[in-house]
Amino acid sequence: MLFGNMSSMLRIALPWAPRLEPGCKLSLWRTPAGQLIFLAFLWLSIIAHSICQESNVVRYAKEGDRALGERDYDLAIADYKEVLKINPSSAAAWSNLGAAWFAKNNISQASSSFLRAARLQPANRDYAFNAGLALVREDKCDTAQSYLTTSLASAQRRAPALYLQGLCAFVSKNWQEAKDVLLSAEAGGNRTAETYYMLTIASRESRDPNQAKRAFELLRTTSPTSS
Repeated sequence: MLFGNMSSMLRIALPWAPRLEPGCKLSLWRTPAGQLIFLAFLWLSIIAHSICQESNVVRYAKEGDRALGERDYDLAIADYKEVLKINPSSAAAWSNLGAAWFAKNNISQASSSFLRAARLQPANRDYAFNAGLALVREDKCDTAQSYLTTSLASAQRRAPALYLQGLCAFVSKNWQEAKDVLLSAEAGGNRTAETYYMLTIASRESRDPNQAKRAFELLRTTSPTSS
């Protein structure tokens, strides 16, 4: 019985393995020693296949990283796809694939890739921010909120995440919320002309003339063409 089970397993794992019929003369295969030989061979074959896969993952990942750095986005996309064929649970590969799609302005593909990375590693604040950013670009602010909130815990991502949340509130004409969040983004270091433009309008619409005046003066400073 043991030999029969081993024979079936070998035929599945190694299609080129000899087929053993009842009464065949390969009596060694019916001995415990023969079975151990095949077990060892099968085990070594599996290990070799695993090492080969790992080697390919590293090679494709390095090529993809290099291509991404050189702005060869099509090559980067192809390489990261190869990585994901072998290891579909690689959050880093999904994130880098998203970055390549984002650089090509294919926001739908970027969003899908960033979301895969964020779902694989939900505590990763960079992946969460990337997902939130792409979703905002797709006008999916409601879905983006949870990812942006996760990224607020990152000192590096906090101000940009607040800016995006403020932008969502601004587009939705939630003026008070937009003003409050944009003020937080400004305090965190996000002091762009876009921030002050939205803050000027949000403050005016939420009936805070002093804040509107201050934001407008800062807008004129950061963007001298504003009037």
